[in-house]
Amino acid sequence: MTAVARRPLPLALRLWLFIAALAIVAFFPAIWMQVALDCDPAWRSDVRPEAAFRVDICRVPTLMDFPGQASDAPGYAVLRDDEGWIEGIVHLGMVGAIDRPAEWTDTGVALMLAAQFELPSRGRLLAARVAVDGLWRFRALLGRVPDDSEFR
Repeated sequence: MTAVARRPLPLALRLWLFIAALAIVAFFPAIWMQVALDCDPAWRSDVRPEAAFRVDICRVPTLMDFPGQASDAPGYAVLRDDEGWIEGIVHLGMVGAIDRPAEWTDTGVALMLAAQFELPSRGRLLAARVAVDGLWRFRALLGRVPDDSEFR
C-alpha cells in the first residue's frame, strides 16, 4: 500500500476559510446578544402611564431548562422609548427577582433593588437615539453594563 501525497489547499482558499471561521466566531456572540435584547415577548414589561417609555425584562435564552427554572435565568432590564430604541440596560442575575412593578417619576424609573434609569429628554434627534441604542448594545455585548447588585 502506497501513501498518496495530498496537495495543500491554495493559499487564497486557506485565507478565505480562515476569514470565514473568524467571522463566525466574532459575530456569533453579537447575534446571540441581539436575540437577548430584542426579547419578544418580554418576560415582563412596565409602561410609563403616558406610554413614552417602557422597561422590558428580557430573559437570556438558554439551551435547556428544567421545569420550574425559567425564572432563575439571567436577563436584562431594558429601558426603551416609544419607538423601541434602547435608552439603558442593566444586567439581572435572575429575572424572577423582579416581582414589583416599576416606579415611575418625572425624571426616571426604578425597579426595586434591581435597576434605576434616568429618562432622556424627548426632543432628541433620530441620529442621537440610534447612536445611544448602538452604544448600549455594544456595551452589553462586551459585558460593560451595570449589574443589578449595584442597586442593592
